[in-house]
Amino acid sequence: MLWLLGTVALALAGEGDGPLLPLTLSDGQTLEARVLARSEDTVIIELRDGQRIELPASAVKSIGSTPTLAAGLGTWGDDPNGSRYFYGPSAYALGAGRGYLAQRALAITSVGVGVTDFWDLEAGAILPLLFTESPIAVVSTKLSARAGERVRAAVGTQVFLTPEGSLGFVFANGTYGNTDRHATVAAGVLANFETGEIGADIVTTSFNWRLGEKTAVIGEVWWTYWPEGGPWPDSKLFVVPAGGARLFGPKFAVDLGLVPIVTGEPELPVVPVPWVSFAWNWSLGARR
Repeated sequence: MLWLLGTVALALAGEGDGPLLPLTLSDGQTLEARVLARSEDTVIIELRDGQRIELPASAVKSIGSTPTLAAGLGTWGDDPNGSRYFYGPSAYALGAGRGYLAQRALAITSVGVGVTDFWDLEAGAILPLLFTESPIAVVSTKLSARAGERVRAAVGTQVFLTPEGSLGFVFANGTYGNTDRHATVAAGVLANFETGEIGADIVTTSFNWRLGEKTAVIGEVWWTYWPEGGPWPDSKLFVVPAGGARLFGPKFAVDLGLVPIVTGEPELPVVPVPWVSFAWNWSLGARR
């Protein structure tokens, strides 16, 4: 609401009333201009010669000496990893022309691409099985849409293709916040695409909380219900939590976390499994 009131006030002030201020753009350029209007999506400026330019809010790093709170980008510039947590996706899209090469948990190697501003594709394989007699390919797709000022919604699938058939996830999720600080709730099923059988009902809750320019804290919890009985003999509900940190820059990301697997066995009730993932990001200039 505050940004909307500010936009209206600046627009009513008229051109030429504001002072000339130094603007630093995300690519390092510096301009001297008057700010005519601002919102979470755009910044309208007027250069010294009177030329007006409308910029994406994400393209403006600071105005004067004050960092901007760009649309979903916070005060530290772009985080290219906002479309995913440790494993599960957020409802943010990569954006057309963006992509990544990821190695997840030292097991799944995949390439993700933003085909459009709302459609992502990912394809890869389970690395340890790639050159065996039972290779497993992984194909994922996600459609995202903006549902409100700070709300995104998405639907998607992830399919594991094996010599015996295909199975995977079908999900819908919603994300609230911006790409610096956001939380996601997802619901879906684990299904056998050959037979149509449902193996488990799944709900995930995830968050990303950016602490600084290159660090964030990530949490992800999988709540799975197995109608025919799951990993625990005496319970159909199986919960898998995960938490840790993401260290990243414009071109890379390293996820370091811990997944405490609750076994249900008195002799060894919890098995702490480390999570290590890497990603290399690229962009052809598009933004979310």
